[in-house]
Amino acid sequence: MKRTLLGALMGLSTAASLGLSGQVASAQAVPALPAKPAPGGKVQVTSHVVTAAEKATTSYWTAARMKAATPLRSRQSSGATPNTPIPTATHFGGDKRVGTLFSNNGSGPHYCTASVVNTGQRNTLLTAAHCLYNPSKHTFNKNVLYVPQYTPGRFPYGAWPVSFMAVDKRWASHGDVDLDFGFAKVVQPVQARTGGFRLAINQGYTNQVVVYGYPDKKDNPTDRPIYCYATTHKFPPSKYQLYFDCKGYYGGVSGGPWVKTYKGQQWVMGVIGGYQQGGAADWRSYTSVFDSDIMNLYRWTTSH
Repeated sequence: MKRTLLGALMGLSTAASLGLSGQVASAQAVPALPAKPAPGGKVQVTSHVVTAAEKATTSYWTAARMKAATPLRSRQSSGATPNTPIPTATHFGGDKRVGTLFSNNGSGPHYCTASVVNTGQRNTLLTAAHCLYNPSKHTFNKNVLYVPQYTPGRFPYGAWPVSFMAVDKRWASHGDVDLDFGFAKVVQPVQARTGGFRLAINQGYTNQVVVYGYPDKKDNPTDRPIYCYATTHKFPPSKYQLYFDCKGYYGGVSGGPWVKTYKGQQWVMGVIGGYQQGGAADWRSYTSVFDSDIMNLYRWTTSH
């Protein structure tokens, strides 16, 4: 499939020839999902070198500013749930492969959730595109910082400034909800410290997953991350959206990974995003389907 991508290069990155075997997989036991129509033409990339202000990301994110940050997108508690029982997410101490992604989109300090995805460079994060790029303003977020297994005042695996971001150009141009995923690179190999998830595509509509996130502090008095075991389903209006039901996924969980276990390995097959930028209520969350579009974006990112 021909692709059009929009990337932002911020700071130094090295181009390398990467061996991707063992990092990604396409399910063989389930039928591949239909591919989304792609625009014609060759791959197009927009690059951006950091400004002096952006280079001060680490100093910008003081402990007080992190604590005061709000979710990039809010979600509400809603009583309008299906007739079937819905589980509630569990608070826990966190997973070192998952963390908080802090940024400033021009309206103050905000945060999403992100995770480390395996690459040869060992420096790549996966999150929702709306956590990186605002298609209404046509701008990438600034001062982007990743903190694995973050809890207030604690950085057990350090704080990692983001040097590079990439989203699909169809998201950047008009906020295509079927392409609400993106990658970011940090300046050092975070995967060596935390490990990471493998990337899975074409997994079909029904899977058993565990989904992680960092919900809004006002709805989460313990101020700790959450997880929930859930079953994914096709979202009927769209071939390219999945959903799961679990209570407690308030604002801040955008970008949280949907993780599937297969033969003892953990694979990420979605991130909270897509329709309604991941959901309007706390009990239902969405993801854009992971297919050849995210694979192409992954390959492009790892080669730049």
